[in-house]
Amino acid sequence: MKWLSAFFIVLAIAYLIMPIDFDGPVIGFVDDFFVFMAAFCFAFAQFSRKANQIIRRQLYIFSISFMVLAILWIVLLSYSPILQIVA
Repeated sequence: MKWLSAFFIVLAIAYLIMPIDFDGPVIGFVDDFFVFMAAFCFAFAQFSRKANQIIRRQLYIFSISFMVLAILWIVLLSYSPILQIVA
């Protein structure tokens, strides 16, 4: 599973530097933050050997929560008139 977390980190970094963005410069940082934090929490839970099982479970929950927030934010921006105001 460590390879999967490294793969997610690479995908998150690629998403951060991708020139195609759905929103303006200020609002665009929100979904980038959520995607990166989801990948970071998942990788930290995979690579931390000293953390006990409760902390690792909380990191997995944080990772899932950040990914759900990222998906909801992207869906919200794609179906809302916020883009018309910013652009």
